[in-house]
Amino acid sequence: MAPISGETGGRVEAVTVIDSLHSRQRESEGKAKYAQGLADGSAVRARGLSITSYLGVGIDEYCKGFRAGYYDQDRRAGQTHARATS
Repeated sequence: MAPISGETGGRVEAVTVIDSLHSRQRESEGKAKYAQGLADGSAVRARGLSITSYLGVGIDEYCKGFRAGYYDQDRRAGQTHARATS
């Protein structure tokens, strides 16, 4: 990567590393929110409760995970989990 007007290559590389770390942190936080939504959605489904409008259409990671848990589909894992039948 070429230095930005007057900056040294080391400075630009440091900025690139920091951007990369921030990106990884956001990704990690997104996975944690998805996992929490997945657990909450499964719990709500098990109790036979309905979901709110926001949880039904929200596009954040928590809502995506919630719907996956509620509808018993974990699309991130590329599989659906069989429901227990008695």
